[in-house]
Amino acid sequence: MATPPPPPPPPGGGAAPGSGGIPSRTFGEIFSAAFELYKENFTKLIGLVAIVVIPLTLLQYFLTNEVLVKDAVLDLESGTITTTGWGEWWAVLGVSVLIGVIVQSILNGAIARAAAGTAIGESISTEAVYKFGLARLGPIIWISILVGLATLGGFILLIIPGIYIWVKLSVTVQALVVENKRGTEAMSRSWNLTKGYGWQVFGILIVTYILAGIVTGIITAIFGDNWFLAGLGASVAQIIVLPFTALVLIVMYLDLRVRKENLDVATLQNDMRSSAV
Repeated sequence: MATPPPPPPPPGGGAAPGSGGIPSRTFGEIFSAAFELYKENFTKLIGLVAIVVIPLTLLQYFLTNEVLVKDAVLDLESGTITTTGWGEWWAVLGVSVLIGVIVQSILNGAIARAAAGTAIGESISTEAVYKFGLARLGPIIWISILVGLATLGGFILLIIPGIYIWVKLSVTVQALVVENKRGTEAMSRSWNLTKGYGWQVFGILIVTYILAGIVTGIITAIFGDNWFLAGLGASVAQIIVLPFTALVLIVMYLDLRVRKENLDVATLQNDMRSSAV
């Protein structure tokens, strides 16, 4: 008796049932999948972000208010800023920027790792994902600098090249977190994965950051103008927005790998295990 043919793949280019494959997703399905993961893991995700964001954001706003704002005077006619102590002013500005870079880098690693784990059904462990983020703090900061300089260079040339580079390098951190790619290797990985899907990636990024901007604007508008309430509002906005943004980017990254490489669950699990070492 002849062996019956295997079942056809589901619509949309997904893998056949039982094959261990991950189905590809449409534009809307990427957001739906991210939102479902967000709902399922909401408490753990916001707790993950709140631990770092609240104290360090409040510290940032306190330093900004106590030194950068109180001691700085803007001359409206000349447009110049004067301050009683430029050395102290620049020192505090440097500390504030450094805090922001470190916080964002740790969160990028921790949230991306948590988001990638939720995509394959792993339970979120705050200790584990922060340990992961701290262990890769240097590589993430380095990648952020490289991507930032490349994107800035594109914007300096013309707006369009800047947007193009931003899109092409949009899953660089995800390549580091999931596949343990480093530096320019992670950038090349992102560049190759987005090849042929630039418009879809651009659309996803634009919608994601517009939604994030709207939610952030609404939340921060609710809080007052003094440094504590403003910092608290910024913290709450980040706690709500950052996990969803990270989930969208991870789902988009995985979808690119599905479309380009027929990614399956076993391969993704192996990648995650290898990157955790």
